[in-house]
Amino acid sequence: QWHLDNNGGLQLVEGADVDILEAWAITKGRRDVVVAIIDDGFDLSHPDLSGENKIVAPKDYVDGDVEPFPEDRTGDYHGTPCAGVAIAEENGSGVVGAAPQCAFMPIRFDLRAGDQELWEIFDHASRFADVISCSWGPIPVFAPLSSLIFDKFAEITENGGPRGKGALILFAAGNYNAPIFDAD
Repeated sequence: QWHLDNNGGLQLVEGADVDILEAWAITKGRRDVVVAIIDDGFDLSHPDLSGENKIVAPKDYVDGDVEPFPEDRTGDYHGTPCAGVAIAEENGSGVVGAAPQCAFMPIRFDLRAGDQELWEIFDHASRFADVISCSWGPIPVFAPLSSLIFDKFAEITENGGPRGKGALILFAAGNYNAPIFDAD
């Protein structure tokens, strides 16, 4: 897990990491802090995603239920490693996430979702999550964001989250070779 603490090595630049040891000296998270991961399928039986009170308010917008498991036929397992990077339990097995003691809200959706469904997904996540992580991004043809989604994001960052004090929304940079900043 060189991204957490990188001491250099073959094809690695020493110190090119997230300085996690310094962060962990302050906190490794708390169960009352919920991290929503919005992605495709999640293997909720994976030991790194298990723990007492770990999973909170799961939702599957593909199947319309609360079991956001991946489907073998579509290979939608991307959500599992994305969740692991963020919140994998520190259990002596597998990997450990940046915030291993935080709770996990898995939300499975179809990456082709339109604005109305995205609005619903983010609205749902914002009722429970302090952090909303998306390891995907809108394809360039959908940039800039519609006013519906832009306004929802603004509302969530200002007043969302379980305490109504705002929630952090994170997106991966550079997906689809898209620009990081779109001024329009």
